[in-house]
Amino acid sequence: MESRDEGKVYAEKRLKVPASDWQKLKFNLKPDTADKTGRFVLKLKRPGSVTVGYAFLQPGTWGRFQGLPVRKDVAEGLIDQGITVLRHGGCIVNAAEYRWKKMIGPREHRSPYTGWLYPHSSNGWGIFDFLNFCEAARFLAIPDVNIDETPQDMADFIEYANGPADSEWGRKRTADGHPKPYRLKHLQIGNEERVNEDYWRKFKTIAEAVWAKDPEIILVVGDFAYEQPITDPFDFKGAAWGITSLAAHQKILQLAKAHNCEVWFDVHIGTDSPRPDFGGTWSYIDALEQLADGARHRVVVFAEQPLRAKIQTRGFVSSNGVAKVEELSGPLHAVNMAVAPGRIKPYAFAWPHESRDGQCTYTFPPHSFTTIRFD
Repeated sequence: MESRDEGKVYAEKRLKVPASDWQKLKFNLKPDTADKTGRFVLKLKRPGSVTVGYAFLQPGTWGRFQGLPVRKDVAEGLIDQGITVLRHGGCIVNAAEYRWKKMIGPREHRSPYTGWLYPHSSNGWGIFDFLNFCEAARFLAIPDVNIDETPQDMADFIEYANGPADSEWGRKRTADGHPKPYRLKHLQIGNEERVNEDYWRKFKTIAEAVWAKDPEIILVVGDFAYEQPITDPFDFKGAAWGITSLAAHQKILQLAKAHNCEVWFDVHIGTDSPRPDFGGTWSYIDALEQLADGARHRVVVFAEQPLRAKIQTRGFVSSNGVAKVEELSGPLHAVNMAVAPGRIKPYAFAWPHESRDGQCTYTFPPHSFTTIRFD
């Protein structure tokens, strides 16, 4: 571990690499100083060549949450905010090679793939790393999978997640260090999809495979945004992907009713203005209700985001570069209980506001009440 200009070495460990097949080398480094721009480096001490397949750097147990490959401060920050539900997915699942079977086993053995956000993705953090974290933090976990997963692979997924330890994929889960089933309850299929006839056909085959394994699973349709009011479910405008009919949605609802299962629809809304832009969302909810014919369903918004707002003061310029912030936020249904009396509580901290000419910006979390004091 060294400075960016290579002038200072903060910690070093020498590793001998025999000329043989792939091998795993473990090491510990303890830097003797703090450097926010420092870097981790692999160097050869004499001429030669070494192929490095995977490098993984993480804090010691002092900095990890319950021994997992998760930063302790981030995990505890989520818990302190009162988070109760986490979704894993988004546009990353739309990568053509995003497949759950590449995410299990030792991370150094997981094959890389061409990601959605980056050309080289390692699969070092996958769906079941996410489930392990949610289990430890006691969050409701909602993973997302690629719509092009095969029905058989999704049946295997459910068996790996929820099957008994003596089942084929339950044994693989046990070998990966998790003998008990995850008791997964929700699974999203795709993200920001064009919910049309093509999506319906893929959803149907996956749903039938999943519900055959576990009918208690609530499948979530990875829908997108609806910007204009819907008066006719089979003839409208304003959908983000340009669809003009909810015919595929109706078939999904009919399928759920036939299997006596529940299905959710994840839609996105605009959050670029002081008030969220729900567009045609309310009429979309009403339209699904018209088409449901008794099918158990729900519309959810998983991509709600914090709001960045400009703060401007007139006739006052702060002489102190740090403001005092007190913030209360959490899900609207959240409550404190005897076993968790501090789950929803105000959080006070100092905020370097970087105000210029009486102007600065602050990111407000959803469902929050915030006071900011400038001196």
